Parts: sequence; structure tokens; C-alpha cells
Amino acid sequence: MRALRVTPLVSIATALLAGTGLAQSDKPDKPLPIIRGAVQDTLGRGLEGAQVEIVGLERTATTGVKGSYRIDGVTPGKYWVVARRIGYAPLRAALSFNPGDDREVVFQLEPLAHILPDEVVTASDLRWQQRFNDFVWRSRASSGRFLTRDDLQREQRRYLDQVVSKYLVGIYDHSLGALSVGSGWGRSSLGWASSASSGFGSGGCVPLVSLNGSRPLGGWQLSDFRTEDVEAVEIYGFTRSLPMEFQNWAGRCGLVVVWTR
Repeated sequence: MRALRVTPLVSIATALLAGTGLAQSDKPDKPLPIIRGAVQDTLGRGLEGAQVEIVGLERTATTGVKGSYRIDGVTPGKYWVVARRIGYAPLRAALSFNPGDDREVVFQLEPLAHILPDEVVTASDLRWQQRFNDFVWRSRASSGRFLTRDDLQREQRRYLDQVVSKYLVGIYDHSLGALSVGSGWGRSSLGWASSASSGFGSGGCVPLVSLNGSRPLGGWQLSDFRTEDVEAVEIYGFTRSLPMEFQNWAGRCGLVVVWTR
């Protein structure tokens, strides 16, 4: 059983990750994944009546008196898992499930400082819900690369550019130690365009960076993000690999969508 603790702060304690590869995913002797655990407050007390949902599967569980939950028969794949309870701020985690996994995940929710009108809370929740659904759908239908919290932990790198660079073969300029671009404006490191760096003909350019699914307006570099602060990443190396909803966002060098914790 693998255990994972999810808190609003950057404090995932331990994740014993699955060692099985995709080549083994079709073996009939491995059961469907299981996720179990608890929803707690910040003092570690179980929260009764909290809801845990696997977005994209429409699978939910409601916690009992001690805050425990369990969801069996999870379809293998990459998902957002969301825990919520009235009076507490929702908490999400991007997780990967392989056949045979038995995951233990503990969510610790922070109490809301103020009670907001119901319609405001609902609207905000629906907006995030749609983003989660879109991430799951794109991970199955798009040609990009999709990294969950599990994947980032497995890489054991401190900054996001150290992880993303290997998925951008043909763009990353190892001689500069960063991605470079020949036109545009801004800083000359991995994240957005700079006229100060090498040109397209000399072997490099940078993808734009979208923060939490918003339109990339410049200013962010992937080296600005510590991996412990990132929940999930979508990587599209070139414009031709972009989903339709992102077609008007990226230039010639692709797009990286960073979902923060």
C-alpha cells in the first residue's frame, strides 16, 4: 500500500510510487487500482461527510465518522482527485493509477476564514471542475505529455525546467542550459521569448507558459517553479501538437501548462 499525504501547504510527506511499467498494464492478473485514506482538518482530526471525487470518472466517496473513505475499481490513468467539505477549502491532487495499485491518500483541509454565499462557492467549484475534466480529457486524446504529482516526485528534480527539458527534444539547447528563442521579447531562459538568445536557425526557441490554464501573457519561466509547488504539467512541444482550445495561444515553439498546488 502506498501512502500520500496532501495538504494546502507544500508538504507531501511520503509517496511510495508504483514500479510497474505501462508494458505490464494489460496483464489480467493485476486488479484495478484502489484509493483509500482519510479527510482530516489541519489538526489531523477526521472530517465526517467530506466528499472525495476522481474527476473524469465520476467516482465519489463520502467519509464516515472517522473521516475515512475508499474507492475501488479505479480505471488506470492520470486523474485529479478532489476532496471537499462545507466550511473548508477544497484540496486537489494529480495522481497516476496503475493496475494493482492500492493507494492511501490523506487530505488535510483548511477551514475557510469566511463563509461565502453559496452561489459564489458553487460557481468557483464548477469552474475548477471543468478545468480538471479538460486536463483528464486532453491526457487521453492529445499528443502532448502529461505529468502528475506522482511523475514529478519520481523525477526527484528541484526545478520544473529540469523535468520538462527532456520532453522537448529538438528545442532544448543544452549548450545554453536553457531553452532559447530568436525573436520576441523577455528573458532568455526557459519560459518565454527573448531577442537576446540564439535564433531559430541555431537550434532553439522557448514554449510559452500558461499558469493554471490561463492565457500565457509572458513573464513566467519554468525555472521559476519548484517541482514541489507544481501539481501537474501539460507539455506540447510544437504548435501542431496543441489541442484546439490552445491553438491561438502558442507561437512556433509550443506550450507548457503549469498547474500549481
